[in-house]
Amino acid sequence: MKADWQLRNVTLGIDYSKQQHTSENIKGQVIGFMAWWQLLEEGPDHCASDCKVQYICSDNAANMVKAVPLLQANHMPCMDGTYSAADHQLWTE
Repeated sequence: MKADWQLRNVTLGIDYSKQQHTSENIKGQVIGFMAWWQLLEEGPDHCASDCKVQYICSDNAANMVKAVPLLQANHMPCMDGTYSAADHQLWTE
């Protein structure tokens, strides 16, 4: 949020991963993006509690839902994905 109280959102990065998409691996990649953008406060281990990011928006995949709390951030599910899943369920029943 900026001084004018306008909410801002940005994409920190998009990366290809050859690793399994586990919550721990996702956490490591997100911390890497945060460090690149200097969003981590100086801390002994650069843990997410030292981070300026308060919310992370993602799809509702189990690995993402589990990864966000590991970063000590709040999860905001992507409404587009939520509506798409609900819409698909509605039309296939």
